[in-house]
Order: sequence, then structure tokens, then C-alpha cells
Amino acid sequence: MFQQAGKLVVDNIDRAHTEKKRLQPQFFMAVIVGDLQEIDRLIELGVDPNAVGDEGLTAVQLCTEQAHLLVLKHLLRHRNVNCNPHGKELNGDSPLMAAVALNRNPFVDLLLQHGADPNITNNFGRTPLHEAVTKQNIEMVGQLLFAKANPNVEDVFGNTPLSWSLIEYPCREMATLLLKWGANPNQHVVRPQPLLTELTLNCHSAEALGMVELLAAHKADMNVVNSISGQSALHMVSITGYLPLAELLLNLGAAQSLKDRSGRTPLDLAIQHGQADLVAFYKERNSLLKDAMGSTCLVTDRKSSEAAVAGRKPRNVRFSKHHATESED
Repeated sequence: MFQQAGKLVVDNIDRAHTEKKRLQPQFFMAVIVGDLQEIDRLIELGVDPNAVGDEGLTAVQLCTEQAHLLVLKHLLRHRNVNCNPHGKELNGDSPLMAAVALNRNPFVDLLLQHGADPNITNNFGRTPLHEAVTKQNIEMVGQLLFAKANPNVEDVFGNTPLSWSLIEYPCREMATLLLKWGANPNQHVVRPQPLLTELTLNCHSAEALGMVELLAAHKADMNVVNSISGQSALHMVSITGYLPLAELLLNLGAAQSLKDRSGRTPLDLAIQHGQADLVAFYKERNSLLKDAMGSTCLVTDRKSSEAAVAGRKPRNVRFSKHHATESED
């Protein structure tokens, strides 16, 4: 008797599971056509709103990619709908990542309001913040940062939102915003080239010079070096030959005396790469520095002598009948 009862329970569960599975395609069709009543009816019957459909997407992902904002709003009223589903989207993108990639601010706002995680990474280690930078969408970047998106996440290639805003997708306003919200200009990433040296390799314009100044204003290390070659930003300039950048770096505190792993200074590299203007500039700068140091030493010596003389007590000379004598008061 107990065995029969147990079998009956199992059969009922199997039938219910089969029925839910049969209804799942109807649910996705209701989402696609925007049939809100049918969506509610099927969820009440036990259809899983977070199930993955034949295309590898959940209902939330489907709404986001197909721009069904009203359907998405309706879906998210159901408490058991997950904003961070693990679908089988090709790149592993979350619904939030898809909304950012499609440049859909209202979807981004709605998903964040319902608990979408702004720091979920895709298969390449990228977050929605990376993607927002590629769109150069300042408003969207602000939305994500306000929702506590981490500006220092690096992808599998060592790219951060800040590095992209400076180099691949240059936008000073965006880079400034990221730095304001905690982006680290001295972050160590998986690749050997630090952010500053990579920026100098790509610096050939006044706009890029402004990016270097921006990093310096946020306490970037002007003497950071490549972890393999040991070359600094000034070494990089000696290769590219962009004179205005060399002048800027020196004014910002870059050291001419640094040697790379091969023992070469920036001047040595400039000579090696035939950068005649830079060679002349470095030599003139060195000469001026030596003159300035020499002048400082002379002034210091003179002041020391004057101070010594000023510190001596005056001598009084007294005359007697037979000879003159000196005494100190």
C-alpha cells in the first residue's frame, strides 16, 4: 500500500514536470509577442521564468536583446525572476551587459533597480563598465559607478575601463569620471606594460598629452617601469620621438637617469633610435641641470661663508706704549 502511494506521488511529480516543460515554449512565445496575461498565467502554472530557451537565452535576456522594455518591466514584477541569470549567451554576457552593449540606458536603469550586478564578468573577464566605455556613454558610466561598479576590474587581456578611456576609446571626460570614482592609475595588471608607459607609446597629439597630465594630477607614478624590459615612460618617448611628451614628462618628475634591464638610459635609447631632436633636448636639459646645481652650490658656499663671517665676534685693538694687542669682548 505504501509502495503504491509512493509510486503515485512520483508519477504526479513527473507529470507536473512534464507539463511545465511542455508549457515552456509557450512562455517564451508569450514573451516574444508581449502577451502579458499569458506570461502571468504560465508563471502561475509553475513555468520557470529563469529557464534557458532554445536560443540559449532566458526571458530577461531575450527582452533586453529584443528591446521589449514593457515586457521586461512586467516580468520583473515577479519576485522569482532573476536579473543575473546564467544563460548560454555566446560571450557569457549578462542581461545588464547586453543592455549596455546595445546602448539602452532605460534597460540599464531598470535592471540595476531590480538588483542586476554591475560587476558580473563575461567570458573575457569584462564588466558592463568596460562595455559602457567602448560606447563612450558618459551617462551610462555614471549609472554603473553609482550602482557600485568596480572601476578597477581588468579583463583577461589586462584592460581596465580606465585604460580603454585613455587609449583605445579616448575620452578625457570619461577618464576623469572614472578617476573620481576610484580608478587606480598605478594599478598592476597581468600584462607587463603599465598604464602610463602604454599611454606614452600611443601619445602623438595634444589630446593625448592632456591624458598624461590627467594621470599625473591623480598621482600616477611618472617613473613606473615595464616589468620585463625595465623601461619607463621616458624610455618609451625615446623610441617614439615625440618631443613635447618628453618635455612634459621631465617637468612632471620623470627621471633621465633611470636605466632599463640592458643598462640604457632614455638618452642612450634616443641615440640608438636616431632621435636627433630628443638627443639634443636631453643633452641641453642635462647641461642646464648641471649649471643649476653648480649655481646652487656656489650660492650655498657664499651664504655659508657670509654666515661664518657674520658669526665671528669683533676684535678690539688696544695700543700700549710698547705694542698693539688684540682682544675679544
